[in-house]
Amino acid sequence: MKRLLVYIQTALCMLVATSETRAGRISDETLAEAYLENGMELYEKGRYADALTHLNKATELNPKLFLAYMYAGYCYTDAGKYDEGIKCYNKILDVAPHDATVYYEIGHAYRLKGDIDNALLYTKKALEIDKGFYHAIRLMGTIYDHKQMPDEAIKWYSKAAKINKDDANNYFDIALVYIGQKNYTEAIKYSSKAVDVNPNFTKAFQSIAWCYNEMGDTAKANEYMEKAKAAGLGTEKE
Repeated sequence: MKRLLVYIQTALCMLVATSETRAGRISDETLAEAYLENGMELYEKGRYADALTHLNKATELNPKLFLAYMYAGYCYTDAGKYDEGIKCYNKILDVAPHDATVYYEIGHAYRLKGDIDNALLYTKKALEIDKGFYHAIRLMGTIYDHKQMPDEAIKWYSKAAKINKDDANNYFDIALVYIGQKNYTEAIKYSSKAVDVNPNFTKAFQSIAWCYNEMGDTAKANEYMEKAKAAGLGTEKE
């Protein structure tokens, strides 16, 4: 980060210096790239407001630097400013209307906003462009779960599980759908698959314990609560 800040400060000094006699100058495109890199690094550190300052400067200098709009969208979305994030993503679509990732990000932002119909619309568009887009497929499961369409949710989470068998979240999400249906046998089955993939998945163990408790098997419930406590000493994906 310090390297990038020094680069920008140096470039700015060169631009504001009296320069009529200089042989050359740093181009706006080069300076924009420096602002972009710094903005990306600030985003990764969770410093969204600072990141946006640099990313917005990057797009001022080079309006065609679409990665800067993408990261600005990330910043706004992660900060809960979903409409602003969607505006950034749409700026990319104006010139790249066939980018599946952008449609996915818009769908994701709408889902977080609670606009499930638009979330579905844009996620479907992402999958029209890229049928195997893993994250979009997972998002479809989440969307249908929110729409209280359990069969569709399970179908999409299952598709995701076939693509990435190493993501325990797919199995756990299926288990949660079955819990919502009070189908505890299937819920235990899929939560067990989740912990097979990720032995430190505390919430999956807890869900198994909860299911056994609902089924009246206190001994099994206690057994899996102890496993949940042991798993809590590790790490889990959510």
